[in-house]
Amino acid sequence: MQGTIPNVAQQLKAQASRDEAIRFPVETSIGHHFFKRLPRVVQEDIEHQLIKRKQRKNPNRENLERFTVDVIRHALKWAPTIEDKFPFSDTRKDAKPKPVVSSQARPYIQLDHFTLTSDQALERLALNLTEVFTHDIHRIELDESYLSALDTAYQAIGTQMKAVCLEPPKVEIADQMPQEDCEREYESAIRRCLDVRYLLRKLMYLRNQYIEFSQIALDRWVEEGAVSLCLQSFVHPLAS
Repeated sequence: MQGTIPNVAQQLKAQASRDEAIRFPVETSIGHHFFKRLPRVVQEDIEHQLIKRKQRKNPNRENLERFTVDVIRHALKWAPTIEDKFPFSDTRKDAKPKPVVSSQARPYIQLDHFTLTSDQALERLALNLTEVFTHDIHRIELDESYLSALDTAYQAIGTQMKAVCLEPPKVEIADQMPQEDCEREYESAIRRCLDVRYLLRKLMYLRNQYIEFSQIALDRWVEEGAVSLCLQSFVHPLAS
């Protein structure tokens, strides 16, 4: 039991340091005006930089304030690059509404930083997407041909996927291709989109892109192992 006391004390000290790092940016003048308008992935990077700065020499309030101003100015310079690449990360007043995917069986879910960094939320998003795709397919009428209906279904699914920053699977249709082969191409692509596991893999790939791109934009890309370290600090497997 005695051996666990130092560990608990260290954990409490580390948590207090993290809590202060979260509060500190908002307490500075520049942070008070701009911190909450930065993408959440950038806010977390600022907090992480402050935690690291506190572990170095002379972490007094004056030095921390000077460091915070520099870090936030750097973030303000490069945040638009992240917001342009991933619009769902934009938290400014004039930001576009975040994409929302509804469901009749589950609560609706929107694509944002918290959804993308939560395994459970991503699974719910994938389930909701398959429900939307199925609903769109059932609305299609066979007015012309089966191939035309497949194309309509594929286009509808593609529109929904692009709304949440996903690319639909490619359909390779060549000139003079037999109609049955064309139909099989569409059927294969549509089946993939109705597979929750396929969508989940694509969403997790989007998450990796989002975190890696953000780290590169903020000039935090130091070494090859940086990806796994970033993922560990951003991803919340048990978040709901």
